[in-house]
Amino acid sequence: MLELIISKINNNKKILIFENGKLIEQYDENMNTKENIGYIYNGKINNIKKGLEAVFVDIGENRNVFMHTKDIVQDYPLKVGQNILVQIKRNETKYKSAKVSSKNISITGKYVVLLPNVNFVTISKKIVDCGNRNRLKTITEKFLPNNMGAVIRTAAENKGELDIKKDIQSLLKIWNDILNNKCDSIGLVYNIDSMIRKILIDLTDKNITKIVVDDEEEYLFVKKIIRELEEDINVIIDKNIFENYNIEKILRGIKQKKIWLKCGGFIIIEETEALTVIDVNSGKYVGKKNLNETVVKVNKEASEEIAKQIRLRDISGIIVIDYIDMNNDEDKDNIRNILIEEMRKDRSTIQVYDFTKLNLLEITRKKMYSHSEE
Repeated sequence: MLELIISKINNNKKILIFENGKLIEQYDENMNTKENIGYIYNGKINNIKKGLEAVFVDIGENRNVFMHTKDIVQDYPLKVGQNILVQIKRNETKYKSAKVSSKNISITGKYVVLLPNVNFVTISKKIVDCGNRNRLKTITEKFLPNNMGAVIRTAAENKGELDIKKDIQSLLKIWNDILNNKCDSIGLVYNIDSMIRKILIDLTDKNITKIVVDDEEEYLFVKKIIRELEEDINVIIDKNIFENYNIEKILRGIKQKKIWLKCGGFIIIEETEALTVIDVNSGKYVGKKNLNETVVKVNKEASEEIAKQIRLRDISGIIVIDYIDMNNDEDKDNIRNILIEEMRKDRSTIQVYDFTKLNLLEITRKKMYSHSEE
């Protein structure tokens, strides 16, 4: 059972997701910071760099956006001054322009992600039953127009034809509205209004028991989203949300680099711009039998905690884990499998690679929400 806590302080929103009383995810939404992943713009090709296989597009913002030629719809003419519909795939940074695509435009629904410019249907890897995968694909293809594709989301796993049909129809209406709003002038034609909407779309089938907010305006906004999603979730106002949920203490714990394990070992989390390094240490734990038993126990507990912390801190990109050295390949496989199993609880896209020759384990993970979609 899930519970959402939303605290608004000035132009900052803190969004916390609790499962059975324990914090499992937390996100910040700064209303002053432009996070426009998923926004769709009508743009105009401003410059073509054939040597870089790149196109720069004016979308009416301060800086032209970047698009690789492979991300252009195949039959699109490449001409300076040509109008083109694009979607933001990576936000602008201090040193880089925003990255866009005209080919891989997507619109996310509760059960389906509509792909208007491709002609295939894929299914979330988290839906493993072969019969169910075929059922969902057949239903989705039945209601998709020709030459359109879709990604069937994990939330669709136990849904019937009517639910999926309704979701596809809703997404097709959005897409038709986008096409109807296209014109010669450049600028925004579709936006996702908040991180909270994205979260609620993802979690409406996860048995949310209640949503607690500490702001009247936010209360009305959340109620509006719930009505639009046709969900029945209890929303309440609690002005003392930080005190009643002990949020300040919880958030202090999330910021710590050193996290102790139950056995007495600990992990150190170091985030850099290029990657995140997680170091596992035996700490106070000396074991009872032998060194191998000690190492495996600490590494096992570390795997469970690492999966939890990566999800909680929304760590993304390249993650390298420096476990305590294990000489036995079977032990390495067991530890890797434990980590993979624990990471199945994470809603993001994750890839766990094999141990390197230096006994390091590598992971890649996509960031959630203000930065990416499932």
